[in-house]
Amino acid sequence: MLRVLICAMNPANEGFFVPLIYGMLKSYSDQNTLLRENCHWLEPIMLPLSLIELEKAYNFSTLDVLGISCYQWNYTYQYELAQKVKAVNPDCTIIAGGPQVDWKDPDYFNKYPIIDFAVPAEGEAAFRDILLAKLQNWSTLNGIKGTLVNPELGMHGYIPALSLDLEKKPSPWLSMKDFWRRYFKKNAYYHLAAAIETSRGCPYTCSYCDWGSKTNLKVRKIPDAVAKAEIEFILGELKPWFIFWTDANLGILPRDKGLATIFAKAKTNSGFPLWLYYNNNKNNWQTNLEIALSFRSAGLLTKYVLSLQHLDKGVLTAIGRKNLPDDQLKKLIKELHRIDYPIFTQLITGCPGDTFEKWLDCFSELMEMGVHAEYRAYPFSLLPNSTAGSAEYQDYWSIEWIERPDFVAYYYLKDSSLNWALSSSRYVVGTSTYDREEYKKMWLLCWMIQAFHDHGITRLIAIALHKGRQMSYREFYGLLYIWFYRTIPMRFFSQRLIDHIDAWLTESEASFLKYNERLDGMAEPEEDLALHLMDYSDLFFRELKNLLKGICPDDLLDYQQNLLMKQNFSPETNAFVKLPNRWAEYFAEYEKNPFDFWGWPSDDDTKTNYQVDVTNLNFPVRNWYEIEDNQRRWKAYYDQIIQHNVPGRQRSIFKKIFFKNKL
Repeated sequence: MLRVLICAMNPANEGFFVPLIYGMLKSYSDQNTLLRENCHWLEPIMLPLSLIELEKAYNFSTLDVLGISCYQWNYTYQYELAQKVKAVNPDCTIIAGGPQVDWKDPDYFNKYPIIDFAVPAEGEAAFRDILLAKLQNWSTLNGIKGTLVNPELGMHGYIPALSLDLEKKPSPWLSMKDFWRRYFKKNAYYHLAAAIETSRGCPYTCSYCDWGSKTNLKVRKIPDAVAKAEIEFILGELKPWFIFWTDANLGILPRDKGLATIFAKAKTNSGFPLWLYYNNNKNNWQTNLEIALSFRSAGLLTKYVLSLQHLDKGVLTAIGRKNLPDDQLKKLIKELHRIDYPIFTQLITGCPGDTFEKWLDCFSELMEMGVHAEYRAYPFSLLPNSTAGSAEYQDYWSIEWIERPDFVAYYYLKDSSLNWALSSSRYVVGTSTYDREEYKKMWLLCWMIQAFHDHGITRLIAIALHKGRQMSYREFYGLLYIWFYRTIPMRFFSQRLIDHIDAWLTESEASFLKYNERLDGMAEPEEDLALHLMDYSDLFFRELKNLLKGICPDDLLDYQQNLLMKQNFSPETNAFVKLPNRWAEYFAEYEKNPFDFWGWPSDDDTKTNYQVDVTNLNFPVRNWYEIEDNQRRWKAYYDQIIQHNVPGRQRSIFKKIFFKNKL
């Protein structure tokens, strides 16, 4: 009887993803009678426990097979576990799979001699065949497809495997219902998350993504009846708090709208999950919108994820990326605004082909399209099995990279007893189109625009100047970049970002996240800046007035500053706000039709008392302004306002106001 253990560790405090890979491997292997009768599958590893705790729970000396599922955020832990098991039990067969298995590296087995088999793609059939071979004293080892074999087991050439026929593959959920019921009940304390897969494959070849090079380009689907039954079982019985719908392009198949409707109905009936994440398709904005509206109607989404990476055509070509056509993209943005559906825009900093000027153009174009909030930028990472991870791609673009702690793992493990398990990732910091110094400038620009415009601190000023044809978005933020990073008064704010990017580029253990004193914890660099600016807004706006003298009227800056929802706000003491009347009326008109609105207000110097409306500020916990303890108040303010957690268009740091009386 083979004792089989699967490890799919999550670096988290709660919201752990249940180990679906366990269900996939076991359900597929159990189709074989010999394996079904001769394998004992131990409960899989999900929690980030110490190796001492795992040794006590599983007794490594009794294991026959260990499977480790390797991702950016956990592969160091996985290899350390494999090392420990092999030291205690040399006869244990260790199988590594997942996107972080660098199977293209000719020295892979020299670096990880404790690994017996490395599975580069779909794992179900290869894992089954390895188990069968072990039961048969390795007599069938030569015929195993879809795995690389450690040379210590003999010289076995790699035999490519055919893609699985998903029509015949058993459901990892439906074939193991009793197991999952017990597992969710046992671990309910952790607010579990689940992954659901209704198709595999991606027809696109984005260079940064391992789907684009490893997964077959043909999209294969789980049978309709199985997909529907899985949705109803997971949502109706297991009730995970969060679900990641793993399809590469939800909406690419005609049936996807129907599955989304079934999912939304199941959520309405059960109340779960509370949150959903998925990937939009890239060929039809109307399908994307219909799916998003289904999810939104069920309370699954508060924002629409607009995954763009960049807008420059040359950069998109360099990274093999295809976005929606420009006309469709603009129609989608207008429709999302019309129905008050906030947009969350995903971008990548440091793409091959990029420059500082193109990066500034990208943000400017987003603003011109009407996207003004929640720009989320990620560093360009080199996944080992992606096109960008190949030597050919890196040579072509003269790529320079650094290796740093993975920021997901860092956030959860840095200060824990598992800080030894911090995984690292490779990040591009130079290419043939930019060097390290320009890369640094691109991040400094990004963080500044995110704090200034995304978080609203200068957004209304930029909009008014652009819509009044006084200064374009590009001109405005190009000017502010020079002022913010090169003038002495602004170094009070900007030096913390300069020091942060310098440390990240030069210190091997530096985190991409930044420590914030007010939170006594880690935050995104732009969030740290936004908090700092809000804390010292008088200084910031005083210097900004000096910069924009003769360009921007003082009362516009006053309007912008006084409309900000700050940490020290109180409905009792700040029930009214005094604002320049002409700018309040101007932006009220702008909001009616921001895409076609152009103009500049009349010369009216009257001011108006406006009452602050806090009715939309409803959170599951106490509002930040109700908390007396200063640090807890700052943390709540960060969660509720800086991180955009208010539904609808009011989910910003602007006060919602209505007319009260003229002064």
